[in-house]
Amino acid sequence: MTGALRIALLVSLSAAVVPAWAGCSGAPLPADFARAQSLESTDPDRARMLYDALDVRCKSERLAHDDCALTAVRLAELHQSSRRWHEAEEAWLRAAATTTRPATAARALQRAADLAHVELHDDATADALAWRVVEKHPEELAADDALKLAIRIDEPRDWQALAARLAALYPRVVRFDVGDNVLYERGLLLARHERAAEAIAIFDTLADDYAHSGLRDDGLWRAAELLRAAGDFEGALKRLRRILSTRKDAIITGSYNYLQLDDAQLLIGRIYLDDLHDPARAAEAFQLLVDDYPESVLRDDGLFELARARKEQRNLPAACKALARLCKQFPDGNRVRAARALMQELACT
Repeated sequence: MTGALRIALLVSLSAAVVPAWAGCSGAPLPADFARAQSLESTDPDRARMLYDALDVRCKSERLAHDDCALTAVRLAELHQSSRRWHEAEEAWLRAAATTTRPATAARALQRAADLAHVELHDDATADALAWRVVEKHPEELAADDALKLAIRIDEPRDWQALAARLAALYPRVVRFDVGDNVLYERGLLLARHERAAEAIAIFDTLADDYAHSGLRDDGLWRAAELLRAAGDFEGALKRLRRILSTRKDAIITGSYNYLQLDDAQLLIGRIYLDDLHDPARAAEAFQLLVDDYPESVLRDDGLFELARARKEQRNLPAACKALARLCKQFPDGNRVRAARALMQELACT
């Protein structure tokens, strides 16, 4: 199938709104389908033959409960496992064109796009499929993966055109699940191409407009990195404190566990110590990391940095105490060697 024909096939996609695809409905499957499914791991060739027979039936009749689309999905999986890339791509496209479920259509198109890009090296088709998922199915999870693929393909071609496309797309998807992803990816794109001020503004908008997004704190972290690199240390600290503010809510609700909370705490201390030359504030930040983040894998880093801060304060007993605690609590940590060298330098006893 040519690239143009593959793209043309997309026009026939259904727009009905029904639940996701990853499994059958509660209704019984056709006997041949159930038989094929049972043979997938033991006799994949026989399973494929049974699915092919069902696929032929689907050209003249529609099986109940979206089973024609599910047949195409199973064929696509079997073709991929056998490295029959073209057949797999065609089956994914049939699934997208046959299904009555938007989630199935979106995921099938996204899988076809990945296949076209990675295995068939057909980026024209892959790009068209990926953008179709994002633009036609912005409410589906597959749109997030499709967006990343479209950016990976389009950025080397013309990153400015890509940035403009993302900016134009955003107002259309702002209320859908992919909206925060479009905003975040545009910020990353601009940051990669030295448009830091615009990227920071976008990350701030993400934090303001998507308070419960999983990308909110990632955007604030990126903004903090960009601001620190530009020498705006107070601006960086402001974004990091916004990340840490979620920890206060978590203590109240017991529901929040953002992985970069301890990273933010550590970076605050390093900014105070290395950029603002305020070892007292740095020591407070590092002490908080060490004492208030019992599950953090960065506590040994926090103790080492605390020792550095105490050294800058000329409080050598406190520096040695932090280093001794590090060696005792984290004997296999990645900071032990550096800690022992600093203990020797400070003549710790």
